[in-house]
Amino acid sequence: MFPANGTELQFNSGELVFRMGDRMKVCIAYMSYYGNGKMVAEEMASLLGDAGHQITMVQVRDGGRNDLPESDLLVVGTPIRMGKIVRKTRKFVKTLNGRRYALYVTHASDIDGNKFTPTEPANDLMTYMESRGNQCVSEPLFIQVQEMKGPLEEGWRQKVADFVSSLN
Repeated sequence: MFPANGTELQFNSGELVFRMGDRMKVCIAYMSYYGNGKMVAEEMASLLGDAGHQITMVQVRDGGRNDLPESDLLVVGTPIRMGKIVRKTRKFVKTLNGRRYALYVTHASDIDGNKFTPTEPANDLMTYMESRGNQCVSEPLFIQVQEMKGPLEEGWRQKVADFVSSLN
């Protein structure tokens, strides 16, 4: 699932950021209204934990930093409501600087009967985060919620497993 011990993770600058094979400290900070985002966070935490990484989960409640623990990777999970990243998540990411991060999004398939594509709000959030010195390590994960309160789309666990595999 993860690269072999001793694999070095480097970015465009050539700066050594992390040597795989070491255990990563991963913080999963998620926002969830109906439990869908929490289910995704728990599945991700289980897979990362099984791979030997140290996991901390933090629910974004008030939009503040929630005293985030030190971590090698921050995974931000958020719902999209009415075509936008929710306010608590937008407020939360304003407190982040210089973090390695990944993003996952839970979203409905349509808004008022119109087909909805979640990539634009997610890309806007990522652009903002990168403008604050944060560095994304993977493509975002999108998990569709079938109805307002769930269930999650068929095959969502495999999508989470594929996403976890991409987190270098």
